[in-house]
Amino acid sequence: MVSKEFIKLWEPRYDVKKYPVSFYLSHLDKIQKTDTPETLKISLIALLHWKDGKAAEYEFGKISAKPNILNPILIQTGSSMNSFFQFFMNLRRSKESELFSFARLFREKLNDMWKTVVIPAFVLHVARPDRLPIIDQHTIRAFLCLTIGNIVEKPKITWDIWEAYLSFFSGYGFSFWS
Repeated sequence: MVSKEFIKLWEPRYDVKKYPVSFYLSHLDKIQKTDTPETLKISLIALLHWKDGKAAEYEFGKISAKPNILNPILIQTGSSMNSFFQFFMNLRRSKESELFSFARLFREKLNDMWKTVVIPAFVLHVARPDRLPIIDQHTIRAFLCLTIGNIVEKPKITWDIWEAYLSFFSGYGFSFWS
């Protein structure tokens, strides 16, 4: 099964102290239950701390994660946060047949906020963890090893790679919470 191979390749790089699963699942649950822009922002800030490996240092109202990771969400207020919230909710509620269309639309908004692929892809994952995986240098390294047979030490993560990564899992009918 592809998922077991993938996990086997990626797992040695996972630091449970730096990235505690309980922290991730707790805040992901809050995100899935959110119904206001403010509660989304609060939970997303916590998860961005986790993504930056700063979960152990996280305290509500205290900033420990890198500014380039947090600032794009911290500066969202009023109508810009409402717009972000609507994009997020549309993606979260999208039907399977509309998922990738909504993800591409939201991706454009996220691209304007963060100039990388990893953090916007993480926000997409947070909205739909069942279908949109976390992507980072470690998961892409494992993915490339599985698909091209080489370990790429410093992989360049692009939106094209992200789409290939999604297609890889979708092609096997993989659901991230099954």
